[in-house]
Amino acid sequence: FEELGEKLKHESSRIGTRKPGVSRPVKVKLRNGAAAQQILRKSSELKKSVRFTRVFLCPDRSEEEREVQRKLVVELRKKIAEEPHKSHVIRDGTITSRNRTVGGSG
Repeated sequence: FEELGEKLKHESSRIGTRKPGVSRPVKVKLRNGAAAQQILRKSSELKKSVRFTRVFLCPDRSEEEREVQRKLVVELRKKIAEEPHKSHVIRDGTITSRNRTVGGSG
């Protein structure tokens, strides 16, 4: 959280079993929902970090929400392969596409 400029009390633990060469997700418990929202809002800043470019944060989801998200990610990957000249993101439960700007940054 220091990378995001936040000092929040939290508990964290790895999920799953250890396997060589495989990263495991980390479950983080914060004191309240406001702290979680604050961190999630700043999570895109991690992409700019040298140390944490491959770190992704996501909110708690029910089993049904996780299944919907999995399907969206599969669809997103398909769109990226089909239309590499466009920028694609998942926003509010749908895939949004747009032409890339000059410089290719989105």
